[in-house]
Amino acid sequence: MACSVCEHCRRPEVPWIGAAIGGMGLGLEEKPDGYWPRFHPDIMAGIMEGMIQPRWEEWQAVSAPALVVYGSRGMFSEKEKRTFLGFRPGTRRVDLPAASHDAHLDGFEPWIAALRTFLGSPQLPH
Repeated sequence: MACSVCEHCRRPEVPWIGAAIGGMGLGLEEKPDGYWPRFHPDIMAGIMEGMIQPRWEEWQAVSAPALVVYGSRGMFSEKEKRTFLGFRPGTRRVDLPAASHDAHLDGFEPWIAALRTFLGSPQLPH
């Protein structure tokens, strides 16, 4: 199956995404039916095993205001979302209704709106 980013990469309003994915070292190559990984999935899974460790202490130590954006079609369950936010009360949460885990790609406009609202918040130092 081709990368689901393809349809977004070719949207005329975001032409830079295709170039970024294809040419900026993100590990994808363009084929006739979409973007495909340049790496072997088993090797990537092995690398990820060493990286996937709980980071709760680091998350709790963040003192800056934080925004967490979830896509309704994302990879996290509601329980996982609540657990993540429970480790750091005061974190602002936004849920984007039609977005996936890659909300910055498939929910771009609402993602930008959420980010702008957060950055304009009186909670942030100016």
